[in-house]
Parts: sequence; structure tokens; C-alpha cells
Amino acid sequence: MAAALKSPRIFHWSPLDAGFAPGLRCLQIVTSLQHGGAERIAWDLAQELPRTGIATRLIALGKPLRRTLPDLPGTLDLSQYDRATRAERLRIAAHHFGADVLHGHLIDQEDMQLFSASGIPLATTIHNTRAAWPMGLESLRAEDAGLLIACAQTVERELAELKLPVPLRTVWNGISMTEYAGNQTPAPARDEFMLACVANPRPQKRLHLLPAILAATQQAFNRYGVKRQVRLILAGEASPRSPSALECYERIRQEAARHGVTSAITWTHGALDTKSVLTQADAAISCSAYEGLSLAHMEALAMGLPLISTDAGGTRELAPGNPALTLLPLDAAPTDFAEAILALIQSPPASGVEAVARDFSTHHMSRRVGWLLQSLATQSASPTGKGILFVTNNLSTGGAQSSLRRLALSLQAQGVPVTIALLQEYPEHPTPGRAALEQAGIPFIVPPPAGTIDPAIAVRQILDNVAAAPPATLVFWNAIPVHKILFADVVWSARIFDVSPGEMYFASLDRYFLNTRPGLPVRSARDYGQRLSG
Repeated sequence: MAAALKSPRIFHWSPLDAGFAPGLRCLQIVTSLQHGGAERIAWDLAQELPRTGIATRLIALGKPLRRTLPDLPGTLDLSQYDRATRAERLRIAAHHFGADVLHGHLIDQEDMQLFSASGIPLATTIHNTRAAWPMGLESLRAEDAGLLIACAQTVERELAELKLPVPLRTVWNGISMTEYAGNQTPAPARDEFMLACVANPRPQKRLHLLPAILAATQQAFNRYGVKRQVRLILAGEASPRSPSALECYERIRQEAARHGVTSAITWTHGALDTKSVLTQADAAISCSAYEGLSLAHMEALAMGLPLISTDAGGTRELAPGNPALTLLPLDAAPTDFAEAILALIQSPPASGVEAVARDFSTHHMSRRVGWLLQSLATQSASPTGKGILFVTNNLSTGGAQSSLRRLALSLQAQGVPVTIALLQEYPEHPTPGRAALEQAGIPFIVPPPAGTIDPAIAVRQILDNVAAAPPATLVFWNAIPVHKILFADVVWSARIFDVSPGEMYFASLDRYFLNTRPGLPVRSARDYGQRLSG
């Protein structure tokens, strides 16, 4: 025995390894990794979230029907398992990864229930309007998900109509601006006008309407003496394993023959990437019956192309400040499209690149997803809220400040826990009002003052300070609009009230909505008001 102890053998047993990482850890879960808008969003987030400090692993639940997206390191394929086994494998993967949150894409209610049973908070992104919602979404329970993320405000409004017991927020889809912006198309060929439609054949895309639009546009060109031939390039692929896709393809072929435009249509069948297709085009076109928020629309606008589209789903949310987008009614006739295309020839619109870059980039999308996932992890682990958190600019002299001081002291005397967060004071230099309340025992949270740090950082610091004892009520008392909107966006476990002097209140909001925070889907006082209790 003594001899054995003198020469011990050393083993490395990995289950005993320990480490510390301050950032959030998230599993991105998607139904499959095929070419499609929702799948591309999940794939992009798996690469972008780590750049925001969130460790991520990608999970694929099923087999693709179309071409697959490139493999990412660490991707876990669970497509060979039945639903229950898949959920158990995911639970094990989450445990070994140390996941703080799960983020699902396109998953149905049954999968939400199974994944939430792991005890890890689940956020689920809804990538389309009502007609294409995942199965069982209408009967979602509070225990099935911790947060629903809509890809567009239109989708969020439809979800709100269900009155589900799950918080709702919007994160606009985004694209890589470095990939598309700055790659504007060259001058068009003299004898052709090329329309591009980027969409996989599915009933919602109504691609069978395109041949009639193509014929009507050529007739309009001939009538007005525009000596160019109209052509269409269709970028999308019909999976041989998808009967509905094959049916769509056949219907387009029949309509093209009926309108005599077969030779004017080029199919890529997925052989060209989107950028290569758009580089050949003079304009992009879409006649969808419904949409979430189309990446193809953003990509076309980011390439400097004008876009003519039906007013479907979240498409209207691309329109503010974007001169390159023409919206037509859902029931627009082929002649309506032809007139819109003719107008582009007669009066070319300004570029829509800047408007897309402002709100719809992967940069904004990933940071906003991380912002919400952090809140989901924090609020899911928080105890039941108590007391009131007041958020105000400062406690220097003034009527509003004096009122808050008296109110805080009165509430404290009644046994109501009160905390005050100050947005415009320096931590090391308390105003007399703050000093008096601190002496009375009222706690304060004072991040670096507004103007010295990003408002989102200040909001996060304040919320982190109250995470262990969260408030039941959050009250804005004459506070800066962007901070109020960020608080209201990221807090759903407390009632929120806004108290401010009337004229100042509306004037400050008006100024904010003239130049909203990029990537934050709150564009009007009505949007903000929906987050308030009163």
C-alpha cells in the first residue's frame, strides 16, 4: 500500500471539470437546417449571438426537404429520434452545455411542452402570420413557454388577440448588410427589364400570379413605348419530396404557357445564391398572400433594388422612410403590378439601402434577441415581486421631484418597499433631494448618467440591481423616453405605470418618435402604451 501511494496515477475525469463564464448560454433549436427564412434566422443567430457574449449551440430536430445550410461547429442533429427521445436528448445536451435558456424556431406546442419540462426557460420565435402558425399555438399555456418572440409587429398583434398567458415581444428579422449593401446592381441591359422573385414554391407565395403580371407589364411597356423586353428570374427550389411545392411549380408552368411567357421566365432551381440573382435584376417582386417578415425583401432593398410587393404581414414595417418599396393591396390585379413597374421606369425611386440598414440588420437582431433572452433568464429565476421601483431623471429642485420625495417617504411609512433609480445623477455626487431620502433609509440605484453610457446598459444595470428582490410595480416619474421604452420592453413580470407632467410627457415622446432607437420595434406612442398598465 505504501509503495502504491508513492507513485499515484493521475486521471482526468471531465464530469468533475468546473469553470465560470459570465455570459448567458443558449441552445438555438430549429426544425431543420434547410434553405428558408426561419431556418436562416436560427443559423445566423447561432453565429451572431456569441459576438454579443452569449454562448450558443445549434440543434436541428428534423431532416431537411430542400438544400441544407452549411454545417456549423457543434451542431447537434436529433432528426433520427422520435419526439419524446428527441426531447430527452435535448435535455441532456442542455445540461452538459450549461444552457440558461432555450430558443426555438418553428416548433409546435407539443415540442414546447416537452422542452419546457426540462425546467430551462424557453423562448419561441413565431416566424409567420396566423395562416402558418405552428400546430397548437392557439392553446399555449403559461408553463409551455416563457416568451413568444414575433418576427414582426403584425405577427405580435395577431398573437395578442389570442390573449395567451405568455409575454409577447417583437424582434425584427435582419440580414447581413456587409453581404448585400454596397453590391448594388450595374446599369440594366438596354433591351431587357429583369424582375426577380426570390421565394421557394409554396402556396402562400402565390407564384402562379407572376406569369399574368409579366404579360401585363409587357403590354404596358408596349403601350407606352418602352422598348424593353420584360423577363422574370425565379429563385427558389421545389423539393421533390414536397407535393405542395411540386404542385406550385406545375401551376406556374401552366400559367406561363397560358399567358405566352414561358420563354421569358428563368428558373434557378436553387443553383444561384440570392445575391447573384439580385445582381441580374432591375427590380424585385413579391405577390405573397401572407408573410412574417421576408428576408428576400430586405436583401433586394439592401442591394439597391426597388421592390414591388403585396401588403402582406410585416412587409409594411419595412416601408417607413424607405422610398424603394411600393406596397400594393393583397388583391392587386396584374395591371396594378404593371403600372407600379412602369412607374419605376418613368421615375426611378431613391435607394432603400439606408432604411434597411437602420433597423433590419443581423447586428440589431442578434443584440435584441440577446437582450430579451437575458431578461427571460433573469425573470424566470426571480422571486415574486414586491414593492415599487421608481425611475426618474434626478432629485434636484422642481415640482415633480418634490412630489416624488414626499410620495416615497409616505409609501415607506406605510411599509411599502421603495427603491429609486436615477438616470441623470452622478453616483458620487448626490443631490440634496437624494441625500435626504438616503438618510431616511430609501435605497437608490445610480448608474453612470445618461449621455455617458448607452441607455440599454443603464437599464440593464438597474434591473440587475433589483433581480434578487424584483419590484411588483415599476413607475416612470418624469423619465427620459428612450429609457422608459427600454424598461417597458424588457420587463414583463411587473406592472408598469408612467407618471409625468402632461405637456412635457407628450412633447418628449413626440421628439423620441421622430428618431426612434434603431432596431427597437416601438415606433409610436400606441406601441409604447401597449406595454403600460396605466
